[in-house]
Amino acid sequence: MRTHLSKGLGFSREDRDTNIRRIGWVCPLLTKHGVPDIAAAISPYRDVREEGRKMVGRFVEVYVKYPVEVCEQRDTKGRYRKARLGEIKQFTGVADPYEEPPQPRGHRVRGSRDGRGKRGEDDRKVGRAGLAVSERGRR
Repeated sequence: MRTHLSKGLGFSREDRDTNIRRIGWVCPLLTKHGVPDIAAAISPYRDVREEGRKMVGRFVEVYVKYPVEVCEQRDTKGRYRKARLGEIKQFTGVADPYEEPPQPRGHRVRGSRDGRGKRGEDDRKVGRAGLAVSERGRR
């Protein structure tokens, strides 16, 4: 999404909201044409997630929660480091909040790696994709 449809957007609230709205606009188009779609996006603000839910219709929210320290350790793009240095402003988890969903329909998974770099029990449940959808969330 950010490579093409949302290219040039930063991490301000306005840019993040624009990114999520664009994703919310594309998903129903794909569905309309019989293309299954899964959008895995960091959408830190409840109000724009609700907008997306209304646009998409059949919307399953999956919330995966990790401590920010774990996210920093796993950050291959160096964005958390840049945010800590002040090079990226309003970065979620560092200088901007994440508004947790009150009732996500997917699994709520919490996990971390232990000091030896091994995955915790919750990480194994999530698997390599970092996403888990409960059967209750499907219609």
